Amino acid sequence: MKTSVGIGNFAEKYCKQGNYDVELPNNSTVADAIRAIGLPNDIVGITVVNGTAVRKDFILNDKDVIMLHPPIVGG
Repeated sequence: MKTSVGIGNFAEKYCKQGNYDVELPNNSTVADAIRAIGLPNDIVGITVVNGTAVRKDFILNDKDVIMLHPPIVGG
């Protein structure tokens, strides 16, 4: 299955900002997509699939659009 993964500049140490087309096996999760593009799981805080916030264990479907965001911090 093919998905699109969008990454902001928070991950510039690991990859360039932008959108990546990723080929994954059926029943893959958001965490699998994160690994497939070479990001450590712990630098991704918020995951959004097709406009809806989801957990990293969310099972993807063909042509899903994933957006990855850093953890929210504050004080």
